[in-house]
Amino acid sequence: MTSSSLVVVGEQGETYRLLQQTTDGMVETVVLGRDDGSQITLPRHKLSLQGAGTWLLSDSVRDEYGMVIPVVEEQLELSKERVETGKVRITKSVESREVVVDDPLSRERVSVEHVPINQVVTGDVPQVREEGDVTVIPILEERVVTHKELVLVEEVRIRRDRSQYHDPQSVTLRKEVVSVERFGEDGRPTAS
Repeated sequence: MTSSSLVVVGEQGETYRLLQQTTDGMVETVVLGRDDGSQITLPRHKLSLQGAGTWLLSDSVRDEYGMVIPVVEEQLELSKERVETGKVRITKSVESREVVVDDPLSRERVSVEHVPINQVVTGDVPQVREEGDVTVIPILEERVVTHKELVLVEEVRIRRDRSQYHDPQSVTLRKEVVSVERFGEDGRPTAS
């Protein structure tokens, strides 16, 4: 029996189609299905050859292995994704400027013997004095002493505000519901 030539019918004339055929050791198993979605799994040798390539699935074999009706339910899978809604670009640049320092300076000169001292005056300003017959006149010079300072001028603060919001969506979910009715031999419904 090949899967392409397998025609299976029930005692009431209902047709079955081959859904799957497997072999485990020496036992070949078939899965048959009907148009209503019901399925049955049974060993192939339980089918009876009717002739002309048609096989019979008897009611007793069907009841022994049981028909299975798959019940399907749709489920909702929810996921979130980040979406870029805008961008911020912050550019930081350095500006430089030249500053002219123009402080008044003073200098004394005397056309006499010059004796270099080159000491920073830390206390009182030296006065004119007499050393024997030499008049010592201190020559002072103011020098510009500059230094750079790094000054924090301002800070840019960026605050993120996060909020959650709800965006209700209407989603239709379908679910199959199985209703089972049992009937007695007399054809009347029986209590389940």
